[in-house]
Amino acid sequence: MKFFNSLLAACILLASVFLDVAAGADNVKISISNVEGSFLFGAVAERKGFFTQEGLNVELIRIGGNIMVPALANGDIDYTLMFGSVVRATLSGFPFKVVASFVDAPTGALVGKAGLTPQNLKGKTIAVSSFGAGAHVTAVLTVQHLNLNPNEVKFVAAGGDSNRLATLQNGLVDAALLNPGATARAEKMGFRVIAKSYDLFTFPYAGLGTTNKKLAEKPAEVKRVLKALIKGSRFMREKENRDETIQVLSEWARIDRQSATDYYDATWRGSSVDGSIPEKGLRLVIEDAKNAMKIDRDIPYSEVAEFSLVREAQKELKIKGR
Repeated sequence: MKFFNSLLAACILLASVFLDVAAGADNVKISISNVEGSFLFGAVAERKGFFTQEGLNVELIRIGGNIMVPALANGDIDYTLMFGSVVRATLSGFPFKVVASFVDAPTGALVGKAGLTPQNLKGKTIAVSSFGAGAHVTAVLTVQHLNLNPNEVKFVAAGGDSNRLATLQNGLVDAALLNPGATARAEKMGFRVIAKSYDLFTFPYAGLGTTNKKLAEKPAEVKRVLKALIKGSRFMREKENRDETIQVLSEWARIDRQSATDYYDATWRGSSVDGSIPEKGLRLVIEDAKNAMKIDRDIPYSEVAEFSLVREAQKELKIKGR
């Protein structure tokens, strides 16, 4: 009986400590546009407890780029992992900044009907996720690198990979920008890869963005979010963590193990080791946004990006940034 009472007291003490920690954690909402591999670093940070280690209670919220912008501006969400959307919104006048890049290369491929080639893409329809999101920016840049004007094709917002593939399969579009797992499924259906975006160019595809207000008022919180995401990104890059990371992706995205493996093996090299924003890639994102918005003036990096906090986070983690 004495042993039982001691055990019960220990359990109560542990529960009390857990509740105190949970109560003391800061609630943070981070938006993503889908639950697919592009934002896997965020899912890993959540599932491995890296946010909790930083005293954060994080909720990953799935919303489209067109909804993310007003939600971030209004404070309904605190951060977003949609890099390109933040840059475009900033150039539209919203007080946002990108502060880190966690996927330094596009993950998609342009997939279409048999017989569709770069030479006969003109006038065709291409499915993307949502306008301004990473898949849309990737599709635009892919078309440009295939020597076509983006105005010579029609982009259709169709949602996540599964929806884009279904739209292609049902003949509603001629091509779709798909991530590796969906690309593999499309090829089994008889569709062909027109171009692999990651073979044509690199640019920050997913990262962390927030408001100028958050940067000014809560820089310590921003650094804690950055540190958790850096840990998540580094974890998924380690070879010994491959199987566990694939399992996280399979469960999080609700895809079969083989699709998760295809996605991971095709994209892990493009994930960031430290969250640094590659300036060359950032310039490509800026120029794409300028072209889309018909902006002629020069845009300095400092207008859309804040580099100092990720460097401070790297220093606190004892990581040498690029």
